[in-house]
Amino acid sequence: MWLQAPAGTDERVIEIPWVLSRLVPVGRVLEVGYAFAEAPYLVALLRSGVELVGVDLAGRDVDGMERVEADVRDLPLPAASVDQALLVSTLEHVGADNSGYGLAAEDAPASRADALRELGRVLRPGARLLVTVPLGEPGDHGWFRLDDVAGWTGLFASAGLFVEEQEAYELTADGWRAAPGFRAEGVGYGDRGPAASAVLCTALSVGRLRRLATPDGLSRTVKRRLRPLRHRT
Repeated sequence: MWLQAPAGTDERVIEIPWVLSRLVPVGRVLEVGYAFAEAPYLVALLRSGVELVGVDLAGRDVDGMERVEADVRDLPLPAASVDQALLVSTLEHVGADNSGYGLAAEDAPASRADALRELGRVLRPGARLLVTVPLGEPGDHGWFRLDDVAGWTGLFASAGLFVEEQEAYELTADGWRAAPGFRAEGVGYGDRGPAASAVLCTALSVGRLRRLATPDGLSRTVKRRLRPLRHRT
């Protein structure tokens, strides 16, 4: 079933349940941008049974979690050493003006692809990267980048990542609802509620050529081209 949430709420009410419902509760999990994550979300991750590792340039004490102060574009981790990676409303801030978070101000939009490629490097073969990002009319807002479905999906592909699953949600007058046909034109950040007006939730994996070489991979690719947004039913 698709997720729903009441009006007047931000995108976390969609993003966090979506990510937690797809978390495999084993192995080493990288949570990127944990320093500003909601406490209940981190508690849920810690209680899931995974070996949780938080990566951020900012610092925050979280009991039970290994913490690594590092840039996601240059992780001090061996290749193929992570079983899952999570980015909840983090990717859009990479290479942007993060002075509001006590970090450096940058203007390097290409850094988003660099971050995805670096995460692909540390993920084990077959591992998944769960990413949530705001949707809307494409534009640079200084402290984050807003994009539409095609823009985000193109970014994932440019980093060599394969879309396993993708769902879009938008904030309507009735609350958060699934939006398989979401149109980004004229939709701005904060137009419909306290934060994003829509959000894209995507499960990614590395090794696109390997997957395409299998009958299952070819089947998924054909279905994805017929339906750009694949929703769970």
